[in-house]
Amino acid sequence: MSAYDYIDTARAGLLSDLDNQIEGGWAAKPAAGIEFGYPVFGYVGDKVSAYTYFGNDVSKLVFDADFVASNSIVITVNTVSAGAVVYATSHDNTMDLVLAALNAMTGVEAVLDATDTDNRTFFILTKGVTCVVTEAVTGGASQPDGTITQESGQVYLGMAVMTQNSAGLYEQYDAVNVLVKGKVWAQCSTAAAANMLAYVGAAGKMANSGGATTAKFRSDLAAAGLVLVETNGQVVLGSAALFA
Repeated sequence: MSAYDYIDTARAGLLSDLDNQIEGGWAAKPAAGIEFGYPVFGYVGDKVSAYTYFGNDVSKLVFDADFVASNSIVITVNTVSAGAVVYATSHDNTMDLVLAALNAMTGVEAVLDATDTDNRTFFILTKGVTCVVTEAVTGGASQPDGTITQESGQVYLGMAVMTQNSAGLYEQYDAVNVLVKGKVWAQCSTAAAANMLAYVGAAGKMANSGGATTAKFRSDLAAAGLVLVETNGQVVLGSAALFA
């Protein structure tokens, strides 16, 4: 055990050992910044941006039937409409037209689910913000109905390490030091048990359930507070890989 293990003056983001792998140069994107001892997340294909956790930045939209002649489809993302798409030629062609309309929107990325043999499923991503999607289908002899669920489209990068600055956190656009492998004192929103898997909860802190990480708890915690975690590399959450 290192002389740095289980020190009495634990602080959020404080390293607990000398054997650590840290990556610098990530840029904090949230307007509220990233607090020390928080898990840090990014997106597939983005080498520089660091975010806090979003378990709902992807909306999965599944229609229960094919589009038919004269259907008019309107998808709205975070109160902005992609514009009406009218059925053209076939269901598959119309899905492609809706997909193009979604991807033409600012701050929106959309893909079709290649595993859906009926070709009725969209995944819609809004990086770093909650993705709220609604749909409306009008016209035609029948109108498919869409079911919408939310999930994460992020990649777990590691833990935000404490650094000496006047703000006491990484402010927006600050360079974030991310612990990729090693032990660090983390902010936790639940009780925790040593050697159990550590997750990220809805509050963006570590928790005993929630979004996947590669971390394990290395100390016990009776209630919300600081807990020692050991992290071990990146992991892709939810549907993130679809946006490669």
